[in-house]
Amino acid sequence: MYFKIYYYIIIFLIFIHSLHSISYEEAYAMEKEDPLFSIPLYEELVRTSQKSDIRKTASSRLFFLYEKYRKYIPAILIMTRSGKITDKKGKYTTIVTELANGLNVSPFALVSVVSGCSKPIPKPDVFFQEVKPVESKEESVEEEVSSKQTLEIPEMPLLFKILSKKENSSLYKVCYAVKIKTVDFDGWEKIHAFGEMKGILSPETSLALRISFTLHSGRGSAYKRIYSGGKLKMLSEEGKSDLLYLYGKFLRNLGKYDSSARYFWMSGSYANKERSEIETAKTLLISGRKQEACSNLSKKFSPGDESEELLSRVCFKNFESSSGLLKAISLLNSDTTDPVFEYFLGKNILNKTEESDSDESDSNYGKLLDEKLFSGEKNPTPFWDYRKMRTEFNISSPPSFICKYGKGPLFQKSLIQPQYCVPFSEFSSDAILATPLFTSDQEELSLVFSNSSYNPIPVQIVFVNSDGSEFSFQMTNLVYRKSLNRFYVEGFSSDKQYKFYSVDLKKISVNVLDLK
Repeated sequence: MYFKIYYYIIIFLIFIHSLHSISYEEAYAMEKEDPLFSIPLYEELVRTSQKSDIRKTASSRLFFLYEKYRKYIPAILIMTRSGKITDKKGKYTTIVTELANGLNVSPFALVSVVSGCSKPIPKPDVFFQEVKPVESKEESVEEEVSSKQTLEIPEMPLLFKILSKKENSSLYKVCYAVKIKTVDFDGWEKIHAFGEMKGILSPETSLALRISFTLHSGRGSAYKRIYSGGKLKMLSEEGKSDLLYLYGKFLRNLGKYDSSARYFWMSGSYANKERSEIETAKTLLISGRKQEACSNLSKKFSPGDESEELLSRVCFKNFESSSGLLKAISLLNSDTTDPVFEYFLGKNILNKTEESDSDESDSNYGKLLDEKLFSGEKNPTPFWDYRKMRTEFNISSPPSFICKYGKGPLFQKSLIQPQYCVPFSEFSSDAILATPLFTSDQEELSLVFSNSSYNPIPVQIVFVNSDGSEFSFQMTNLVYRKSLNRFYVEGFSSDKQYKFYSVDLKKISVNVLDLK
């Protein structure tokens, strides 16, 4: 029996090894067939090959491919490691100047930050304090004696000097990309803490970087930071879009695809419409709604990375995957999990709840960042949570039925099917939850009120702020999330922007207009 167990273990290990084991010939053949997806194969060769000549040749091919596909940061990393930053005339290469111009920084600053962030980061605490202004002679004499008793402050490293300048704030995202790629989470928190303490980063950029880092690293609770960030009063439209986008990523990682897609879509109501459409399409694809996913994309869609390239091929080309491509996708997914990669690999994410979110203890720098970022003036709830707001349902006539939609398109609803309807009794969460509609294990249900002919009844939602101002939109569905035991209203505002807010049915007043 033990021999059989040992045999199966060996077979399994051989299978796993073969999945990621790469030869140079295989990578080169993939380059000829599909150059973009040969990149992860060459990267794996550089990481794992025991032969220096193969690693050197693979690095050379990688640099060529990085330049071709404008993968700026990996290309600059190769140049800094090889020491070939400039040409013979001392000029920076095109790939350096292009990115520097796009970030509005000098090529020297860009290269220095990429190089510096690829190395271990010293403790920045001693550089948190601002440099004191010039003092008078009298003041300097008084402090001369005490200064002798204090430790001399070391010279600030070049990386910190560059990142201490406001005009170089865009380089923090460059450093973040390097640190996430090299899995140096401690190093990034030091850099982020330095930027925050120096006041270089805007509050919204810093907040988005903090939450994005949490999703990548698993350090701390992403849900708590998203929820707390959503309460901040200082959020602009751009900041709200970023938070909804990050909330969508968080929910997608948990396998909550329907809610994830909804938050991605609503993020486009505030800003970054193209990002919203792409991420919504990705989520619809992994949830088994390929047709709806593709219809969500514009035919002018221009892929920006490997995941988006695959999405474009699935939607707009007669595309079949090969064994080499699947190996490349597997490597990409092990580096950065993405729903399109998961779709090709046939993987599913187990459903978890927000409460199962990681709560790993933070470093001292992480605690410092949280104190700075989440201490601003706040609203009682996040901007997508209207449970504490006075709410009215204006409905055109008394409903005859309450119905649920089956597992089909998420946003492009089909006709109501009578077998999914039950008689309507009253507008209360207890009455609705007591209906036979909730006997299944379905995590989310989309509900609609209908008349006796099984046609949807229009409902207008009106939210009243504390100052008496009102905000309204046309509700299309009432959504229930089982894991949170919470209701949401879904619909569109007058300017056709998608809305999705949590509500408390116990606090809603209903006005039946009965316009017959």
